[in-house]
Amino acid sequence: MKRATLTFGLLVTLASVGLGQAWADIYQAGLSAAKSRDWAKARAAFMEAAASRPEDQAKPTMLPGSVTEPIRWRGGSPYSPNFGAAYAAYKLAETVQDAERTTLLQAAVSGFETLLAKQQNAPATFYFLNLSYGLLNQPDKQRALEQTLKATPLDWLVDTEIVTPEEAAQVNDAMSSFVRRPGTTTAGNIKAGPDTTPSGTVAPELESGVSTLVGRVPIVPSKFALVIGNAESAMANGAQPFANNDAMLIRESLVQNAGYDDRNVDLVVNATAEQLRVSAQALADRMPEEATLFIFFSGTGVNIDGKDYFVGVDATMATDSSRMLAKSELFQVFISKGARIFFFSQASRPVDGGRYFGWESLLVGAIAESHGTMPNGQVLGSMSGDKIHGLYGRALSAVLHDLRTNTVPINEFGWLVFNKMRGGDGGLQGVGSRQVPTLPVLQNLTDKSPF
Repeated sequence: MKRATLTFGLLVTLASVGLGQAWADIYQAGLSAAKSRDWAKARAAFMEAAASRPEDQAKPTMLPGSVTEPIRWRGGSPYSPNFGAAYAAYKLAETVQDAERTTLLQAAVSGFETLLAKQQNAPATFYFLNLSYGLLNQPDKQRALEQTLKATPLDWLVDTEIVTPEEAAQVNDAMSSFVRRPGTTTAGNIKAGPDTTPSGTVAPELESGVSTLVGRVPIVPSKFALVIGNAESAMANGAQPFANNDAMLIRESLVQNAGYDDRNVDLVVNATAEQLRVSAQALADRMPEEATLFIFFSGTGVNIDGKDYFVGVDATMATDSSRMLAKSELFQVFISKGARIFFFSQASRPVDGGRYFGWESLLVGAIAESHGTMPNGQVLGSMSGDKIHGLYGRALSAVLHDLRTNTVPINEFGWLVFNKMRGGDGGLQGVGSRQVPTLPVLQNLTDKSPF
């Protein structure tokens, strides 16, 4: 009888091991696919693992075995198939377009939201949910998520072997920039696994100038931006194919990494001179006195008789200013309200009669003016992911991401962009000496004036 009992117990143990091995093998296949960046295969495997063993687990999984020698699955790593499926949907969305992209992002959002609803509050879940909201253009949900984060203890671990090393580092960077205050912090671990040391704390309140875990630094209400991308042109050889892509990139960078409220950032693409004029006035009307204004222009600019002009998309001749907006006119709309203007131009600057776009210096106002190329230089673009971006636009965005502060000092920023363009430490790959930007020219501003 005793022998029969032992035999029955052995059969139960073997069956349990076999059952455990089923989900474990499927989950491991998901990890392998994720490491190979085969996100469709990874998502399918994680979903299958979740069907076999439904709930994510932050604590180690103990497999059947000897009482004196317990077996910790994967050395004690968490089990995160639902997180893995949501993350794989987010990554897969990066590879597709239009309706399919939206569907995958919505699936990612649903997965991440479900995990948070279960109080599985992992830093990576907040981080990638916020990014998904951003890609779906849902700023209200991003703001609500930030408020939730500030009041939430980050006490859940996920299996970050699923996440790419680059993005795991981004999550850790975001966590490290939280303010630590004695007596007001709660522990929040990012990485998990047998060789990981838990670290990091999250303060419920954030100081000005530091970034949040979910990718947005605290908003400064007095900061505004006018972001212009004119990719089209009625002039021969006047089109700048990457202008719209860069305008959207810069807008996202300002909102996520520089403390600009998305409601204060106006994006204008493929505009005529009159449309630019109307857009500038509408923004100025919403701005308080003595606000900060960031202007990015990507398109065609010219200098006619010593005066700089933004060329409207309907202009047919580079010498006819009737379909252009004078730089001085656009700036004056904001100067009249006492705004501090930080202007960045991504426009080629051919020299004609000794003059070029950017040659004109205004006599009034607090202005910092920077250009993506030296006089007589041409702005260039290159493929970045699946889109073409201007080298200058990419550099501006990359430095904003590196700094991640809502008080960006203008001169330091200019030097960092210059270094990024020239291929310094962390520079843009393959740029080198192809395009040289200018440093900021300051008028009634100091080299530490922030935007």
